[in-house]
Amino acid sequence: REPEIPLSRSETESQDDYARNSLFKERVVESSQQCSVGWEDPTEQQEKARLKRLSECNKKFILTSVNSSERQKYENAIEKLGAQVLRSAIFCEDVTHVLMHQPSRSEKYLCSLASGKWILHPSYIDDCLEENCFLPEDKYEWGNPLSDLSLSTPLHGAGYRWRSKIRSSRAGAFSGMKAVLMTSDNRYQALLRLIQAGGGMILDKKDLLQSTHCIIDHGYGNIPVPLNELAVKGILLLPALFLADFLIKDPSPDPKKCLIPEYQAFYNRLAPNT
Repeated sequence: REPEIPLSRSETESQDDYARNSLFKERVVESSQQCSVGWEDPTEQQEKARLKRLSECNKKFILTSVNSSERQKYENAIEKLGAQVLRSAIFCEDVTHVLMHQPSRSEKYLCSLASGKWILHPSYIDDCLEENCFLPEDKYEWGNPLSDLSLSTPLHGAGYRWRSKIRSSRAGAFSGMKAVLMTSDNRYQALLRLIQAGGGMILDKKDLLQSTHCIIDHGYGNIPVPLNELAVKGILLLPALFLADFLIKDPSPDPKKCLIPEYQAFYNRLAPNT
């Protein structure tokens, strides 16, 4: 075997330098990786924080009677605070909070009453944004005694009244109602959503004798069952406007005193337990 030829001093130093440089580079890379693990883009951190708040927040807002410029401002603020905005032209049953400048007899307002939602002035979001968190709602609720919005009209006071009642009873405003609707197609859909929002059911016209209520527009066709048969069953035959009056007026009107005029005498004479 041939003896190994020893390296010259310059070659030895060159290899030592290479080894030291390689080790240094490895340590620099390792240190860089360790630093990168602990650092995140601030924008990415903010997005993660927003998503975390969103996952932890069960508030879902819908806006009504708010102009387009304000709507965008409030929608952005709500999402920044971590809640959801339901951008829908009609009422959504899973909404928790409704924002409006003034109560009206709109479908969204009536559905919110029937289901006991928080109905708040938009200034609630302004103050929440200033504090960077959601505040207690009472001072911003329409009709709440703790609020400056506690006005004397039944229309303004209905929000607090129905939310309190439904929270206590755990039943919607129309719970137990099985209604047949005899209205125009446009009104049918609106009344269907209103009754369902309040916990009621809609039956087909052929099931009229199994219903508890028949809601009818004045002059809309003929009732397919004789009035005396409806009265014997105790079915309430009511004008379509009754539903809004029931939600807004305080106290709520007695349905037995609001029957359509031509039916009142039949009901008084034939209905059970009257």
